[in-house]
Amino acid sequence: MGKTKTLTEGTPWKQILLFSIPIFWGNIFQLLYSLVDTKIVGSTLGTEALAAVGSVSTLHTLMTGFLNGLTLGFSLITAMCFGADNMKRLKKSFAMTIGLGVLTTTVLVVALMFVLQPLLHLLNVPEEQFAMSYAYISVLIVGLFATVLYNLCANTLRAIGDSMTPLIFLILAAVLNVILDYVCILVFSMGVGGAAAATVISQVVSVALCVIHIKRHFPILQVERRHFKLEKSEVRTMLSGGLSMGMMSSLVNLGTLILQTGINTLGTSVIVAHTAARKVFEIWGLPVTVLGATMATYSGQNYGAGKYDRITSGLKAALM
Repeated sequence: MGKTKTLTEGTPWKQILLFSIPIFWGNIFQLLYSLVDTKIVGSTLGTEALAAVGSVSTLHTLMTGFLNGLTLGFSLITAMCFGADNMKRLKKSFAMTIGLGVLTTTVLVVALMFVLQPLLHLLNVPEEQFAMSYAYISVLIVGLFATVLYNLCANTLRAIGDSMTPLIFLILAAVLNVILDYVCILVFSMGVGGAAAATVISQVVSVALCVIHIKRHFPILQVERRHFKLEKSEVRTMLSGGLSMGMMSSLVNLGTLILQTGINTLGTSVIVAHTAARKVFEIWGLPVTVLGATMATYSGQNYGAGKYDRITSGLKAALM
């Protein structure tokens, strides 16, 4: 049995702080390998390639933010089931997280690929970089399946109190991504598409590691075909939490995407400068993001356990 952690006992601020530390470092590593990714593209393929990546990377950030919020919303139900010690419903919620996550991503990917070229024109992607931008973002869009599968595994593990395992797998994926960047770009001469492929492959590896870990150590998350049977009330509850958190996570990124349409009209140098500055600025938003994800699990577990006073005291501690 893998190590789960209940957040329904102990001093709220200590529980929240200790649980949030691995999530914080996970986010740091995500940003760092994103920065390294940008550096490798710029140093190996030049400023035009970096501008091509930068002109569309906000679209990918918007999509990944939505999917992370979606799966985080789904995992709230899992955390509530864990807090209430309702393992039957916990398995059901995990199965529905997988089903609804994959279904939502399929709709999103098909819709995006169908309108991708007009969308890039709407984003004012420069014509001289259009082919590279399309090659880069199209690979990442198809790779959203790996993104959602990692996020649903990671957020579900956090929902039952394991915030360390997703961090370990994320670090491994980050290191692999850097290695694959050089392999795909320099060895196989795949250009910016190679950078995107490296990201997707490293995410697939992290998903595989999560699945193996869950299979070996967490019987409470091992689902069968019967758990995937849809129930209207449960679907409504899951989608209500998932879609609302997905949209909430997308709002700031949507503003950044709109800003990018203006940036893309100002030339290669400005696009490159804005891309670098945006990557650095994202670090300063981490505390809010991390505490938000921590409070989702903390509140879910305590709500399920009926300990509403701990939610209030935990919220005060998180705000402080």
